[in-house]
Amino acid sequence: LGALLVGATSAAPSISSCGSPTDIFKHVSMAVSPDPVERGTPFTITVTGDLGTDLTSGTVSWDIDAKVSVFGHSVVDKASKQSSPFTLTPGARAGPSKLVVGPITLPGEVPGSADISGKVIVADGTGAQVACVALEFHLVLGQANTAPLPEALGAPQGVTSCGKSGDHMQGVTFGTVE
Repeated sequence: LGALLVGATSAAPSISSCGSPTDIFKHVSMAVSPDPVERGTPFTITVTGDLGTDLTSGTVSWDIDAKVSVFGHSVVDKASKQSSPFTLTPGARAGPSKLVVGPITLPGEVPGSADISGKVIVADGTGAQVACVALEFHLVLGQANTAPLPEALGAPQGVTSCGKSGDHMQGVTFGTVE
């Protein structure tokens, strides 16, 4: 997920709490800074709140839609609805808590876009909801270089694709644009 968070153009917060008053994690604050994420600028994700009980195990469930286009071609268009158990040793203790991820600087050289939306829900070992995180990223990755090649370069010579049948990008060809 982190590798896709480059150059966001969304006006709404990219990350927010979708929890309920009965969540174990209370007084929640979630932020991405800067938000929107700017291409080539480090960003940090910070989550703070009060954990009502010790947390030593549970389940992380997600329902995420991800769409990534590179050079105008879709390379990812996938919905993922899964869950995974976790164990924390020695565990997260009840009380004020803070999680900081970053700063992260992601490359912006690949032209394209990414849209990532959905929810991630954390439950404790008894199944009680700890927290809910809503994701809403609409990102512009690096811009394509549209400068024309000098005519003297002509068509690329001896360039071949090393792609395989299982690769995400298929049908890559080389030549000049007229």
